[in-house]
Amino acid sequence: MVDLLFLQAEHLKSLASYHLTDEQLVFTAHPLERCLSAILSSNCKPVGICKGKDIVGFFILQWGDIRPYTYVEDALLLRAYSIQYPYQRQGFAKQSMNELPVFVNRYFPDIRKVVLGVNYNNKLAQKVYLAAGFEDTGRRIQGQAGEQYVFKKDWKLE
Repeated sequence: MVDLLFLQAEHLKSLASYHLTDEQLVFTAHPLERCLSAILSSNCKPVGICKGKDIVGFFILQWGDIRPYTYVEDALLLRAYSIQYPYQRQGFAKQSMNELPVFVNRYFPDIRKVVLGVNYNNKLAQKVYLAAGFEDTGRRIQGQAGEQYVFKKDWKLE
C-alpha cells in the first residue's frame, strides 16, 4: 500500500535520484524541476507517492485559477504525475489513484472534482486514469508536448 504525503524542501535530495526514462520525460517534467517551485507557491502543493520511506511517484495538486482545464471553483488540477521507472508495473499508479479521493477529502474538504490533462500520445497514462474512474470531458487543450485530453473525476464529500 502507498501513502500520499505533501513534500517539503527536505525531500528535494530524494528527488534528485528520481528516475524517469526519456520516453516519460516527453510527457512530464522531472519532479525535481517542479517540486521547489510548488513548495514555494501559494496555489499548489507537491505530493509524494511513498512506499515506506521511498518516493515511488510524484504529482502536484493545484487550485485557484486552473483554466482551461475547468472553470469551476471546487476543483483541483493534478499535474506532473509520474511513477519512477524502477517502480512501474507494480501497482503503485493504481494504488495512488485509489488513495487520491481520501487524500483530497482530508486536506481539501470542499473539493468535489480533480481534473488533469493527459497527452493524446500517452496511452498508458490514459489507461491508468480511466481505470481509476476519471472520465474524458471531450475538451482538448494544447500542452507543451502537443494536444492533451482533459479528464475529470468527481466525488461526493463525506
